[in-house]
Amino acid sequence: MIQKNSRNYINMIQYNYISIRSLRKVKIIVKKIIKVSNILFAIAIVVSLYGFYKIYEVRKDLPVGACPIEDNRPILYLGIFFMISSIIVSYIEDKKLKKQINN
Repeated sequence: MIQKNSRNYINMIQYNYISIRSLRKVKIIVKKIIKVSNILFAIAIVVSLYGFYKIYEVRKDLPVGACPIEDNRPILYLGIFFMISSIIVSYIEDKKLKKQINN
């Protein structure tokens, strides 16, 4: 009886050690994903602000009724792309965290 309980205890310790190691790996991966998400978000903000500033500068020189966004549309699309990719990476991060918590 004592030997059986000690084996169970050793198995439990080994299982906990393995789960702690895997948790550390997931934690490192999630930290990297968070960094990528934050970098993408910062790039999106900078690109969008640059696009709006460029539109503001062009708008000063345009006649009434002209559209300043036509020439700067790719910059705004690039900002939108980075923002959406940041959201997708954040979603992946949440899924990985929930998956690890459920395991």
